[in-house]
Amino acid sequence: MINIPYNDTLAENHWNSKIKDRLVYRIKKVLRQGGVNSGKYKVRTQCRIFLNYLIKEDPAKLGDYPNLKELVISHPNRLREIIIEYKNDYPNLFIGSKNQTWSSFKRIIYNIFVDSCYELDKFFSKDEFISNIGIGTCSYCNRGYIYSVHSHSGDVKPQIDHFYPKSIYPFLGISYYNLIPSCSVCNGFGAKEENNPLNFIGKDAHGHLLYEELLKSPYELGLDDIKFTFKLLSPNLFGNFIKINIETPSKGYNRFLKLKQFYNGHTDHVEELIFKSKIKYPKSYRSSIENLFIAKGDPINTSFFYRILINNYILKDELHKRPLSKLYRDIALQLKLVTEKEITESR
Repeated sequence: MINIPYNDTLAENHWNSKIKDRLVYRIKKVLRQGGVNSGKYKVRTQCRIFLNYLIKEDPAKLGDYPNLKELVISHPNRLREIIIEYKNDYPNLFIGSKNQTWSSFKRIIYNIFVDSCYELDKFFSKDEFISNIGIGTCSYCNRGYIYSVHSHSGDVKPQIDHFYPKSIYPFLGISYYNLIPSCSVCNGFGAKEENNPLNFIGKDAHGHLLYEELLKSPYELGLDDIKFTFKLLSPNLFGNFIKINIETPSKGYNRFLKLKQFYNGHTDHVEELIFKSKIKYPKSYRSSIENLFIAKGDPINTSFFYRILINNYILKDELHKRPLSKLYRDIALQLKLVTEKEITESR
């Protein structure tokens, strides 16, 4: 629900850090050995063609691997195209699910991209990735922070979800724009988890795969693609008489992320904003906040001003900083505690 800005510089750095050398080394080793796990999963024809395709060098620039690089740094729209291309060209790569034995091909690709790269801190630091990307709360629900206690080590670590799940698309296991800062709830069992955001529904008359998007990547979300409103179910403000409605661009937000259910457990936040709107002091209250800045001789800090006024971040570029900020923004606009114009213009 919270948009993540594209940052192609970070994506390039991600590729050039240790990822490129590790993947190329691992692919060449697997080809040389003919498999993984002491030969339990063998490289067969389709897998060999695919691996050689990935490490095919640019003739004009030796040491550059454009096919592999594209896999690691492409935007979500290109990743979808790659998925379609691979489903057509390498069908054995997609054999296997929770209830079906994986093909050796899929096991090998998972070993290369996930087990031997994504899961190893010396090649991919999750803490460094989150620090660079600068997102504080879950990009899916904006209800929780992304750091939690790791169940095995007891360390405080960030949660990172694979938007296109690594169990379905292991070749995207280390792709920069496929790694989404999330909370332990959305990244846990029964929520986003390993659910596929792409629902394949057949082929068209020309044999092209058709699909519907059940979720949109946070990189592709517009500010108001997900929007909150409220409705009073009774003239009585207090108590359980508020219903929070959520407009979403597709059905996966409630099916997988359970946003409607979760957010209707936060009606007390809406209640407080309604109460603020009932008190006839917005102008005087604003003036008193401004006067505090003036008295201290400080410039009026736009972000801090609205945090004091609304009790949360509501400026577009700061919604990721605190849980429920998008809810506060939308409800504050509905109640006219602020206007769209004033929060998009610097004070």
